[in-house]
Amino acid sequence: MLQVKSTAFEKEFDFRENKYKKTYSKSKLSQYLDILEFLANNGPIKFELIMQQIEFNCSIALERMSYLVKLNLVEEKKSSHTLIYSITSQGEKVVRFFKKPSCLPRL
Repeated sequence: MLQVKSTAFEKEFDFRENKYKKTYSKSKLSQYLDILEFLANNGPIKFELIMQQIEFNCSIALERMSYLVKLNLVEEKKSSHTLIYSITSQGEKVVRFFKKPSCLPRL
């Protein structure tokens, strides 16, 4: 599939159906929360597994992880030739905050 990026959504051209399909991209906040929730549920884990499970490409995953480490929401440990990430207590607080029903937008 051919992808065309836009500010609000991405268009994918499906060659089998010969038409564009709209797929809405996630916000950065949503991506950060996906990572934090994944770490909260799975404990310390290798970078490669985070990247596969959250379905980010390598450069975006590294950018998101380095920002979370900078904010002290995630802890980075270097083990031999791999990076292992775990959520900090501050990161767990952020996950709990966004899981509260009061944080959901009203429709």
